[in-house]
Amino acid sequence: MSFAEIIKKILAIDTSAPALDKQKIVEYRGRIPKMLELVIVESQDGGYVIEIKNLPGCLSQTDRARDVFTCINNALYTYLEIPGQYASYFGPFLPEEGVVAQFADLVPANFVRGGMVIQTTYAQL
Repeated sequence: MSFAEIIKKILAIDTSAPALDKQKIVEYRGRIPKMLELVIVESQDGGYVIEIKNLPGCLSQTDRARDVFTCINNALYTYLEIPGQYASYFGPFLPEEGVVAQFADLVPANFVRGGMVIQTTYAQL
């Protein structure tokens, strides 16, 4: 999956949703941290468990390395109780493009248990 495809998947929104409330966008933006501290571990069944350290109890899991960043973003919105139709108003949490490409088949060994920090840039209203 390409970098652009990952971003499209993360930012997919329900276009049939009613007009979004600008005040809600501001409220939800206030909930989102500027960076996420991650720990990725291999699960016993062969997939990956992702912990977002700066959001206590926020975990996700996936069988495929290429889905790690989609799962992280989905877990973030669920944890912070932000409806999916608002996702396009916030930048996705992703590392640099070159790092994303390394996750095509397996999570690189230096990121398993070693941790990583990813940041976002917010879309302007």
